[in-house]
Amino acid sequence: MKYLIILSLAGVPVLYDRLRKRPRIRRKWSVRPDTGLIRRFGKLVCRYDALNGLKTRLAGKLSVINSGSYRENEAVALWVMLAAAAAGVMSALVFFNLFAMWYTALLLSVLAGYTVLYVFDAWLNIRLAAVRKKLPAALQLFIDSYMSHKNIKAAINESYRRMDPAIGAVFERMARQLSGSHDYRRPIREFAESLDYVWAYAFSELLLTSYEGAGDISEELLFLNELMNDDLKNEEETKTELSTNRMLFIVITASTALAFILNIMFNPIAGDLYFYTPAGNVIVFVWVVVIVLGISVMTVMERI
Repeated sequence: MKYLIILSLAGVPVLYDRLRKRPRIRRKWSVRPDTGLIRRFGKLVCRYDALNGLKTRLAGKLSVINSGSYRENEAVALWVMLAAAAAGVMSALVFFNLFAMWYTALLLSVLAGYTVLYVFDAWLNIRLAAVRKKLPAALQLFIDSYMSHKNIKAAINESYRRMDPAIGAVFERMARQLSGSHDYRRPIREFAESLDYVWAYAFSELLLTSYEGAGDISEELLFLNELMNDDLKNEEETKTELSTNRMLFIVITASTALAFILNIMFNPIAGDLYFYTPAGNVIVFVWVVVIVLGISVMTVMERI
């Protein structure tokens, strides 16, 4: 049991790296949003702004990578949050009986719940990154149509059919909302927020500027597309360097975990030291904190 706990903690960065390489398939998730448990949990989440914001953010990301309704995606987000809470509670029952120091048990319990959210959010970000990479090509198709029509709605309706389905679905959703409502601000802002990408926000601002009286934005769109392509080239070079650092961190983390487990297996005193003494708990505490900080730094660096 001890070995499984340590190995699972060390496996977080490895799992994150594996998720980055999985094939990306757009699909519809069938989840019943009217389940009694989810309804009650949803009401509880709505009472707290931070939890409600997390639910909205996860549901928004899900709406980009699958064709489910917002209510279905909201239900998926609630299920994930519920699973994270359950993981934290179940882990607390184990860790508070396993470790002598309460703060080490508390940290690991919180980390267990957070790991569920982190892995799910990391998977969503990986899928979103694949969609974002298609934005320059999609924007070029929109610009070609806009040059002919000089009309935003007509350009979106014509161009999204020729886009890659992953990014085309996002443009299609915006086109349908623009056609069915006089409020142009909300669909355009939801488009940018769903992609959560700086160039999507810049594109949305240009669309809003045109709607609010600027008129033709052809030159601005061409300039935006040029800036975006240059930025993506620089981003690829930076990611190559970060990949080396990420792999090094994963190797070091896995090596320390293996050494930790082997030490416990072949030295019975080590198990009692690490799990049942304050000094051993502090060592485990510091080791876990270093892993969490390392993962956090990697995540922040990849998003800059």
